[in-house]
Amino acid sequence: KVARSYEDRLGNTDKAVELYKRALSIEPDDLAALTSLEAIFTRDEKFPDLLDVYRRRVDIANEADERLAFLFRIAALHEEMLNNQDEAIATYIEILGQAPDDMKALRALDRLYVARGAWRDLGDNISRQLTLVENPGEQVTLLVRLAQLRETHLGETEAAVETYRQVLELEDQNRDAVVALERLI
Repeated sequence: KVARSYEDRLGNTDKAVELYKRALSIEPDDLAALTSLEAIFTRDEKFPDLLDVYRRRVDIANEADERLAFLFRIAALHEEMLNNQDEAIATYIEILGQAPDDMKALRALDRLYVARGAWRDLGDNISRQLTLVENPGEQVTLLVRLAQLRETHLGETEAAVETYRQVLELEDQNRDAVVALERLI
């Protein structure tokens, strides 16, 4: 209550933060204090402090969905606000450790791997996505990407040919696969 008074009535955010942190040192899972700190740090764009709040929320979350929601927030902060791809990747991998079939995390990693040219990791990621998608159109798109990756970045011509053949089994007139196979064979 005292912290909220400092913040609301007196406009003293620093003192409010100090008091919320003191409250958390006494009761580490005080959701009211954490929620208030989250609001202050978001408004003031104090992202490292916000990360600490999110990490604490992950640690005290009782539900898997809540834990994952805060992990996604952590990953987004690292990627979008702090431009820290390594930490974003580590957090998405942590999410997959708890939810191995999470397509949102896989797609985020896909994007980050492409941005940094982590071709081997990208290949593993696309292969994992392929095991999860059931829509033939999505499968074709992923297979074409995987074949192109194997051909151009991984130097795995035989694997690329085989992957293009898989594309043609799903979509026999796929232009990318036909052109690539004509070129490779």
